[in-house]
Amino acid sequence: MNLKDVQDYFKLLSDTLLEKNLINKPSNIFNIDETGLQLNNRPEYVVDEKGSKNVTAVTSGEKGETISVIVCCNAEGMFIPPTCIFKGKNKKNEYEDGMPAGSVVVMSEKSAYVNTTIFFDWIKAQFVPRKPDGPVVLILDGHSSHVSSVELLEYAEQNNITLLCLQSHTTQFLQPLDRALFKAFKLYYYAACYTFIRVNPTRSINRLQFGKLMCEAWSKAATVDNAVSAFRSTGIFPLNPDIIPEYAYLGETPTSHLEKNNNEIASTINGNENNDPVPTTSNSNEEDIMETPALSKIQNESREKKESDNIEDNDKVKQKTGSRKSQRKKENENIPGIQEYQYNQPGSVTETDNSSNRLPTTQELQDKDNNKKKKKNKKPVSTEEQRRKWREKEAPNVKKLKKIPNDTKNTSKKSGNKTKSAEMKEN
Repeated sequence: MNLKDVQDYFKLLSDTLLEKNLINKPSNIFNIDETGLQLNNRPEYVVDEKGSKNVTAVTSGEKGETISVIVCCNAEGMFIPPTCIFKGKNKKNEYEDGMPAGSVVVMSEKSAYVNTTIFFDWIKAQFVPRKPDGPVVLILDGHSSHVSSVELLEYAEQNNITLLCLQSHTTQFLQPLDRALFKAFKLYYYAACYTFIRVNPTRSINRLQFGKLMCEAWSKAATVDNAVSAFRSTGIFPLNPDIIPEYAYLGETPTSHLEKNNNEIASTINGNENNDPVPTTSNSNEEDIMETPALSKIQNESREKKESDNIEDNDKVKQKTGSRKSQRKKENENIPGIQEYQYNQPGSVTETDNSSNRLPTTQELQDKDNNKKKKKNKKPVSTEEQRRKWREKEAPNVKKLKKIPNDTKNTSKKSGNKTKSAEMKEN
């Protein structure tokens, strides 16, 4: 979360509660949010012997549809009966069987999620009849269904309802229902679904069983203790912005912790035994709070230390590189012929007059590279070309063999056949 956004939110919350005179009235501070439940079970862990391969658990083969549940409670621990949103057009009275007292089922054609019409109807039918007299603060997230209708905002103003929206990306720490209720509610619901599937392995969970399963989880999760701890852990009632943990911020710390650290550091450096507060600027930004004489002295010392460390590191690197160069020179001195040549430029070699073992020049190296390239680019010679070249060079020196005419070959074959047949007849 962003530290400045959280500070602005708590400032707005405190100003609103002071304006409406609700600092000490937890019954008039409400929070509303929605959560989704699926019509299937989530199998728990199975205990079996080590090394066993066939570990089974009973579960439903269907994915199951999602049903949204609107939940609302106040800082005193009072819950408004839940409202369930089913996807569809036609409503059946059987859907409400087994639900908590006062619960309502609402049908939505497009999806099972809340929209502006459903939220406005919930305000009129569920919230206004049950809210206490006088002004009320309703804390909610900034979903479009909550704040996009002008008619809804006018109706809330007429009924003394102040809608206070949370900052974006802060609901995981500032939304009471997300903080301390929904996790337990879902755990109890899916545990009830699991027991239902184990008792009835041939049946599946549908809308008719949803009311009973949800009521079992609601009775365990929607308690006074959970509601009170939800508002306390988010710093709403009692009002306490410092209750938000430091790890919730993006690499920042709250201003109160910064002021405390500044006072401690200044007291240790200046010899302030009474821990008198250090004067700070009136702005609440982190940069202004950090500008104190004590901290500036520490920062200067740390900078000087870093600079000295960098200089020492650079000297060490130079010493290492110098020692490596000297080692290379010593190694080159032991090789014969190295001292007799001086290298003026990379790639160029100049030979001295007293050279006995001459090194190749750049021209000779280029000629070698060109010869290698020619060999690589040379096309392979076919077998017919090789035979033709051999005939031109070697064939005149070889004695030509006399060719046997084809007639003699045929006659010899025929005569041979006749003799064989004659011998067969004689036998």
